[in-house]
Amino acid sequence: MGDMLSTGVTGLLAFQTALDTISNNISNVNTPGYSEETANLVTNPATPTAEGSIGNGVSVASVTRSYSDYLDAQTRSATSSYNQFNTFSGLADSINNMFSDPSTGLSATLQSFSQAIQTMANTPSQSSTRQAVLNQAQAVISQFQSYQSNLSQLGGQVNTQIQSEASTISSLAQNIAGLNQSIMAAQNNGTGQAPNSLLDENIFQEVINGLRAL
Repeated sequence: MGDMLSTGVTGLLAFQTALDTISNNISNVNTPGYSEETANLVTNPATPTAEGSIGNGVSVASVTRSYSDYLDAQTRSATSSYNQFNTFSGLADSINNMFSDPSTGLSATLQSFSQAIQTMANTPSQSSTRQAVLNQAQAVISQFQSYQSNLSQLGGQVNTQIQSEASTISSLAQNIAGLNQSIMAAQNNGTGQAPNSLLDENIFQEVINGLRAL
């Protein structure tokens, strides 16, 4: 009777751990970086008897994470590339809008200058047409000066953003280094079990680090 009860208790304890794992999964369904966990059950070694081997129930061998190194690497690579191109696209749009505006862009200014020259060529004796060419030439010069100022300002914004991102990345790298040390310590504590929560946090920090890339 005692052995029968002990065997039954192993099942209760094993499924209690499995239910605790499921409960933890449900609780963390919206937690950023959390990997779903699974309780892996194994049969306990049987006891040999004259009548044959008698089973001794079940136990939890480990609680593992649903995680793929390959998929994680692909995710980090894709998100990093996306953010690099997204940043580049935003800067390119700023420059494109500055030059291509139909009313104030470079094309419109040069067109007005060209028209003024054509008008002066048709009526070179009129002082007003000559003055119009001078005015349009000054408008072209002012336009280029404005572009230079805007590009310098944009360059300053980019440098400021890079400095800010570099500081953030440095902080994230320090956090990752600290997590790696904690993970190594947990893996060497003799239990043989992976520190799932630390591994999740470490991967999450690495993904964020990739997202910060310019």
